[in-house]
Amino acid sequence: MLTNTKLKNLCMNHLLKRDTTSILVLEELYLDFFNDYLTLAYAAENMGVQEDLLGYAMDLGKQFNHKTRG
Repeated sequence: MLTNTKLKNLCMNHLLKRDTTSILVLEELYLDFFNDYLTLAYAAENMGVQEDLLGYAMDLGKQFNHKTRG
């Protein structure tokens, strides 16, 4: 299960370049959101995480997806 702490760690690991897998997880999270949810509020409620934190994670995943996948 995704928690606020896990989501924060994924974002920080990517931003601090600690690993290369965090951004892939964030991209997968973005793609799941894009395909499965209508609103960020509903996704955050369903996943049990803070809406603003999820929005930030979605932005990171989206940027990576658009940069690497075209």
